[in-house]
Amino acid sequence: MIPQVNSQTLPTLITSGKTIDIVVESTGVNVMNYNLQSDITDLITKYKVDLNRLEPTAMELQRKMAGGGIYGLPSWTRSLILYYNKDLFDKFGIPYPKEAITWDGLYELARTMTRQDSGTNFKGLTMAFDFGLMLNQLESPTQDPATGKALFMTEPIKKAFENQARFYKIPGNELPGNRYYLDNQQNPFYKDKTVAMFLTLSGAEKMYKDSVNWDVVPYPAWEGKPGIGSQSYPTYFFLTSTSKNRDAAFQVLSYTISDEFQKYAARAGNITILKDTSAMNDFAADLPYVKGKNVKAMIPPKYAAPTLKTKYNAIANKELLAALEAVTKGTDVNTALRDAAERNDKQVAEQSK
Repeated sequence: MIPQVNSQTLPTLITSGKTIDIVVESTGVNVMNYNLQSDITDLITKYKVDLNRLEPTAMELQRKMAGGGIYGLPSWTRSLILYYNKDLFDKFGIPYPKEAITWDGLYELARTMTRQDSGTNFKGLTMAFDFGLMLNQLESPTQDPATGKALFMTEPIKKAFENQARFYKIPGNELPGNRYYLDNQQNPFYKDKTVAMFLTLSGAEKMYKDSVNWDVVPYPAWEGKPGIGSQSYPTYFFLTSTSKNRDAAFQVLSYTISDEFQKYAARAGNITILKDTSAMNDFAADLPYVKGKNVKAMIPPKYAAPTLKTKYNAIANKELLAALEAVTKGTDVNTALRDAAERNDKQVAEQSK
């Protein structure tokens, strides 16, 4: 029996009593929230699936999640990269961002590109701030994996937070109204065309298409850590504990890591999960607006080591954004992060009762 595709939300399916064979998601948080996880190590052994073909950090994350087991197989991934508007750089006669740009280099470039011209304010950089922390290159979780308590005051998270927050202190590059939400970061880039650079997850080109004359370079590197990108953000196919068709469902999982499927997925604009990245030779071949773009930049030479996301991850993201808003209003970083950590821990305690 072949598992059927159902686009209803997970809570709706659970409430309806329908059997769920496969759940597709990135973090695995919902799978574990509803106690749907199931170790598939036996099926991997039974069907002789070669996991060594896969990008190693994607499987490392699974083993962390499952305490040494494996709950799902990755099908494709995303990474944080730097998009830029070529027209704005051409307009002001500034060279495009370099392939090996560092955070400090990006900061100086953002300052250079933040300016007024003919009554219009142009910003140097906006970003998906919460994803930058969640997938940070310093390989540190924002919450304790066991308890969900905030780790905002640890040195790596504080360092990553300060690094990103400083861009919003550049005169003219501030948060609009000291408020952060994704639309006021991405819309000025691809709709208003008043932002020179945007740090976000790969795949955004499917939204930008031809609306802006964009290209990409790799995610900026930390000084002394060249070539290390963000953490990988894979999409996994999870086989559930409620499945009555484990073998058939597993065949679907194993097919998603086949060469055939990976070539298909890459042509559709998805980053391959295979260590052999030759599928990327035809990356986005079915998407004409990606032709000629620097797509190789979407795969870093090395992904940062993965960190576990807890079922309270949304709380951490929300409170870290609140901390950013506090900092842009004048609160010092230590106070903003300490207050955010207290709010995180209070909400986690309430939800865990």
